[in-house]
Amino acid sequence: MGIKVLSKRAIVVITLVVLVLIVAFCVGRINQKDESITPITLAEPPTYGSEAEQKLFHFIRTHMVNPEGGIYTNYLDNSDKTKGHAVLSESVGLLLKYAVSSHNEELFIQQLNLLQHRFVEGDFIAWIYPSTSHHTVNSSVDDLRIIEALWDGARIFNNEQAFNLGLRLAKGLLATNTDGKWLFDYADEKKRQVAPTVQVRYANLSALQKLAEKIPEYLPIYEQMKRILEQAEQPNGLYALAYLPKESRYVQDPALLTTAVSTNMSEQIITALYAEQAGIPTDSMRKRLADSLQKTGKLFATADKQSGKMKTDMESPAVYALAAMLFIESDQISLARQCLTRLEELQVSSQSYQDAPADIRQKAVQFEGGYLDVYRLQAFSFDQLESLLAMRIGGGKSE
Repeated sequence: MGIKVLSKRAIVVITLVVLVLIVAFCVGRINQKDESITPITLAEPPTYGSEAEQKLFHFIRTHMVNPEGGIYTNYLDNSDKTKGHAVLSESVGLLLKYAVSSHNEELFIQQLNLLQHRFVEGDFIAWIYPSTSHHTVNSSVDDLRIIEALWDGARIFNNEQAFNLGLRLAKGLLATNTDGKWLFDYADEKKRQVAPTVQVRYANLSALQKLAEKIPEYLPIYEQMKRILEQAEQPNGLYALAYLPKESRYVQDPALLTTAVSTNMSEQIITALYAEQAGIPTDSMRKRLADSLQKTGKLFATADKQSGKMKTDMESPAVYALAAMLFIESDQISLARQCLTRLEELQVSSQSYQDAPADIRQKAVQFEGGYLDVYRLQAFSFDQLESLLAMRIGGGKSE
């Protein structure tokens, strides 16, 4: 019997099958490698500024960290990846800032490695990990925070790698998110599209000034962002939401037919903090916060978009944390301490649940020190990390 010769078509099919098997094997090996990663324990700072900071750090390290050292967006997992166990570039930047503020070089290296391995693609920082359909999108405010923290850490820890990465990412941000005059909210690298808006609360002038010192092309961007922040305060004392460069105006509220404002007090105070750091007056916002603390002993999470007054319905750890940092920046230490005291009072304390049902008491012990709803188990990264940073910055402040 003669040897049967395979047709060219059969050879092509067999070759393709072999290639598919090889690729599948390689992907399996990569996934297996990812699954076998030795879990990272967040490195503690050399010292803590307060017991509250220590308790909060331990809560985060125990309950909010994935095996690679990233901070979960929420303690509870969720089908919506952005509200569950995904890690945001926002959290990486905040933890890098905390590492710098606490002189924690090991933590800085941990977050630097996470950034490089899971978020940086070329010169682009994806805003979320694991990847989603929006994985090729960035967030300019988070990128600025990361770049600034990398350079601050490079200086303090004498880390040339961090400096070079920051420089590369700054040049990448310039290429993807700017038109030479404006830094737009986000860019989709895959679609080659940018947002039409410039969020006022994205005007991190401290970071932009550092970028302009090293990369001259950022100077006109810094000047434009400073201008819209200087002009953003509205008659009701709140800051404008966003600016439309192509139309040379702020975004309008279609219902009120006035300049749109954010009703989220965290966003309002972040804007004021960036303004204060840049030497732009923030008297109106600081007076509003001080008056609320004096009258009620509290600050609140939302504001009425017409009157600008805070709504007395819900508190937020992030609001107190950001207000404390704003008051520290303006050298109003007594008000900062008042915010930090309330921030400590909002931490989960087992002593506060002694009369609660047994299962709730057990959860209070388990989640001691965190900002978590012990009934619904909601705990968000932004609250934890902004509070941690405020406690560190304010830990050594006194009258």
